Amino acid sequence: MHPVETGSKSPSVLRATEGGRYCSAKFGQRQTESDLPRLEQSLVVAVGTTAANIETTRKRVDAARIARKLSVQTLDTEQKRLRASCEWREKDTVRLIIAAGEEPR
Repeated sequence: MHPVETGSKSPSVLRATEGGRYCSAKFGQRQTESDLPRLEQSLVVAVGTTAANIETTRKRVDAARIARKLSVQTLDTEQKRLRASCEWREKDTVRLIIAAGEEPR
């Protein structure tokens, strides 16, 4: 520990200076302690909000997966309908040509 250089300051001035520092430190400590509940509450709110956002995003992803699956099924169904329609038209055209007595090309 280093000795405190007093210089030309009297002991009463030194006590007052040290007392001022002590009071300032105690005030800072009390202020920090009074801020702690507010900070804890802010943290609880932030964690709750984040948890809710995660849950909402998870539901959104699930809904997007279901929508994609349904879209793929719809596309598959429409493609099958289109193929069936094309096959029916080809057969119908061949029947019409045969019925008309012409040879198909």
